[in-house]
Amino acid sequence: MYIKNFPELISYFQDNKLTRIVYFIEKFFKFRIKSEDKDDWIRDLKFTIQTSTSSSNKQTFTLNITDNVDPLFLYLMEISETEFHSIKQEQSLLIEFQQFPTKFYEMLELSTMNSNPHNSKFEDVNLNFNKSIASNYVCILHHTNPTDALLIIQEITQFRQLNHLILRIKAANDSLLKKYLSGLAKDFKGKYENLLKDNTDLTENYENCNNNLKNIKDELMFINEKK
Repeated sequence: MYIKNFPELISYFQDNKLTRIVYFIEKFFKFRIKSEDKDDWIRDLKFTIQTSTSSSNKQTFTLNITDNVDPLFLYLMEISETEFHSIKQEQSLLIEFQQFPTKFYEMLELSTMNSNPHNSKFEDVNLNFNKSIASNYVCILHHTNPTDALLIIQEITQFRQLNHLILRIKAANDSLLKKYLSGLAKDFKGKYENLLKDNTDLTENYENCNNNLKNIKDELMFINEKK
C-alpha cells in the first residue's frame, strides 16, 4: 500500500499542461463482483486514487481499478469538481469535493475489515459499535454491460441494504489498455533488470567471501605449521 498527502505539490506535464498531484493512494481492496450471467465472486482489486490540480486550478479526481491476476482488467473513472456537485446532489452527499478522496478511501477501508463480505447479519449482538459498522460494509463492482460497471459501497443492516455511494466506471478502451500494458511491461522489465543486478552483486559478494575465507584458512594453516 502507498498513501501520500503531498505537503509540497508534485508537478508533471500532461497534454502539455502543468498538473500537480495533491493526493495519492494505491491499495488492494476485496470486492464482490456481480454480473448478470454469473454467480457473485470475491476478487482482490488494486485501487489507484489520485487528485490533481491543473495550471488553471481545476481539480480532478481519478480512479483506476486493476487486477494483478488479469492484466486486461482495467476500469477508469475521472470526476471534475463540477461533475462531483451533480453526484453530490443526486446521492445527497454531505461532503465537499476536497474531502471526497479521503472519505472515499475511508469507506473502502471499512469494507476491508469485513472478513466475510457475504455476511448480512450481526452474528454477535455484544460486538462493539465500531466493529459492527465495519463488519457490515461491502464493496461491490456490478457489471451492467461489457464496457460499464457500477462501483457500489453498501452497508448491510438488520433492516435493509443501504447504498452509501454509487459511481459509474468504464472499462478501458483499446488505446488506454495498450498504454497500461506497455507501462506494465516497462515496470516488469525494470524489476527484472534490478533483480539481475542484485544477483550479480550477490554473486560478487559470495565470491569475495569465499576468497576471504580461503585466505583465512591459508593463514591458519601457515600459523599451525610454524608451531
